[in-house]
Amino acid sequence: MTPEDAFKSFDVNFDGKVDRNDLVHSLKCFIKVPESELTSLRVDRLLKLLSFEKTECLNLNDFQRLLGIEI
Repeated sequence: MTPEDAFKSFDVNFDGKVDRNDLVHSLKCFIKVPESELTSLRVDRLLKLLSFEKTECLNLNDFQRLLGIEI
């Protein structure tokens, strides 16, 4: 799976970004994180940690960097 494919899988509503709702859905469905673990505080922290631009959503560049791919 390419970073682009992974990003598309996480981008549930196909708007070109992985927002909070996309991330929660993907963590539950693909990674099998129990819903009880996905508190608002934890999800918000995770988004901030994963977003290199420190925004409230992830973009394709974030996925590429997370996977160690030079952009």
